Amino acid sequence: MAKAMHVIARLLGYLFLFAAIAALAYDLLAWSTTGSFALSDLGTLWAQIDRPSLNLTQAVLERHVWAPLWDGLFWVLLRPAVAVFAVLGLVFLLLGRAGRPRREGVFKK
Repeated sequence: MAKAMHVIARLLGYLFLFAAIAALAYDLLAWSTTGSFALSDLGTLWAQIDRPSLNLTQAVLERHVWAPLWDGLFWVLLRPAVAVFAVLGLVFLLLGRAGRPRREGVFKK
């Protein structure tokens, strides 16, 4: 069971890193068309992809879960998408690595 969790964590880590690369590619493409470089924040990117799901998430969190949770998520949504996805990817990759036996170093006798 623990091995499956490590595999899932690594898979999520790679997916988030892929999302970070995709967000960076989106920003670079926007830079080539507009001439000015700016990292797009996660909330704007989410709203461009699927605005109704963003509105639904806000409504569900504020009305049915816990209203201050939306404030915390809103803070994350204002951060650059590249940074959020990269940090999540690295965290999941580190979690997926935990518990694996370390190999002996080549210089160790």
